[in-house]
Amino acid sequence: MITALLACYNRRELTERALRSLLEAGAEAGVEIDVVLFDDGSTDGTADAARAIVPEGRLEVLQGTGDAFWARSMATAEARALAKASDGDHVLWLNDDVALAPGALRMLVDVLGDRTDRLVVGATTDPETGLINYGGYVRSGVHPLRFRHLQPNGTAQPIATLNGNCVLVPVEAARRIGGIQGSYSHGLADIDYGLRANRAGVVPLLAPAPIGTCPSHPPEVRRPLREEWARFRSVKGGGHPASMRRVLREVRPRTWPVFFASSYATWWLRALRNAARRSPTA
Repeated sequence: MITALLACYNRRELTERALRSLLEAGAEAGVEIDVVLFDDGSTDGTADAARAIVPEGRLEVLQGTGDAFWARSMATAEARALAKASDGDHVLWLNDDVALAPGALRMLVDVLGDRTDRLVVGATTDPETGLINYGGYVRSGVHPLRFRHLQPNGTAQPIATLNGNCVLVPVEAARRIGGIQGSYSHGLADIDYGLRANRAGVVPLLAPAPIGTCPSHPPEVRRPLREEWARFRSVKGGGHPASMRRVLREVRPRTWPVFFASSYATWWLRALRNAARRSPTA
């Protein structure tokens, strides 16, 4: 049994596509699929569309009010799934904008086998460029949150941490790791999960090949520095202070203030350098 966890908010067509690809992948792999969908206050009929796609009795919709964002949405869905799951079952994180390719779920299941001391991450490709855009990370540099994507190479490869777009986790491993931390603002919860998995003795693996497609985030519109700074530190920004502080405390309990300060100093150095490059020469 695999219980898929999805968070959605007003992306009905994408969510429909993700669910259809999930059910097709489950049928191809010969596994039963349940779905726990956290709908964070959608107004476009996403929940009703999901009910029309997923067979009766296989879908549970949890309703939010629009302020849960990804981390709390997924943490709530995961807690619900784990409360009902049995040893030997799996949970599958699936972003609602992922379209699984044929054979994707079978590949993830095959990588895990009957092991409960590992999880597997599926990389995705951008549908426009064909390049890997989400998946597994290995370390790159001194900063504890500096990583680079690892490219699938035909074998399962160990990774330092992960993007949460497509992740298959044995129930026993999920309980050992401690679950998704919903107290993160939006981002960093998946990075934190991968780091905690390694510390808990659960090895994250990157699947041998991409599992499907997922659109990349659109290019950010250029704004004045003050607005860029505010967006970086916002709830959905990569530099949200409370989330940054929490994850750094976990990985560097003694030296986290140094890395906390350097994260923002580095952002400003890059921002000022880019601004200078864009400025017309005298």
